[in-house]
Amino acid sequence: MGARLTVIDEALQRRGWPHEQMPGRDVITFPFQGDDERWVVYAEAREDDERVLVYSVVPFNVPRERRAAVAEYITRANYGLHIGNFELDLDDGEVRFKTSLDGKGIGLSPELVDRVIVLNLHATNRYVGGLAALMGDDEASPAQLIERIEV
Repeated sequence: MGARLTVIDEALQRRGWPHEQMPGRDVITFPFQGDDERWVVYAEAREDDERVLVYSVVPFNVPRERRAAVAEYITRANYGLHIGNFELDLDDGEVRFKTSLDGKGIGLSPELVDRVIVLNLHATNRYVGGLAALMGDDEASPAQLIERIEV
């Protein structure tokens, strides 16, 4: 286990969150239960460029016919975010939220890694309900959903 992966592991151990390393990869994965949704989180250690990336993967893929609305929704959400961003894979409909740290030339601590993970979880939790609403019966527009969330 590389140095950055060890720091991720220690941050998660301190919180008592069960997690596991993906076989053959510098990635630790764990489930997270938000207010309304449960999703999987991937924390990737890039030893070669000294980065840590954290991805929360939304627990549903967006159907092709809803991708334009979701693209608008996440663009509106991203506009006000200070740390991290939502991403939409236009080919398969996967939505994820990404936060990252560039540790080049600095020592990454479990506290710093914990902070980037927690910020990721909070942002995902805040906006995932609006994404789910776009998939369901709610007839609100992406702009209306963002307005509800950001009030």
